[in-house]
Amino acid sequence: MHEGVAANVQTFCYNRNAAQSDELHRRFWVGSIGEFLQRVNA
Repeated sequence: MHEGVAANVQTFCYNRNAAQSDELHRRFWVGSIGEFLQRVNA
């Protein structure tokens, strides 16, 4: 927080085969725009 303003930064990587990534990194990958929007709005 800086001067009363808070920011939330999220970073995702895109790959159609995101579900095949290992368990450790799966939370950073999205496989579709729909999945991206769901995770950002969560």
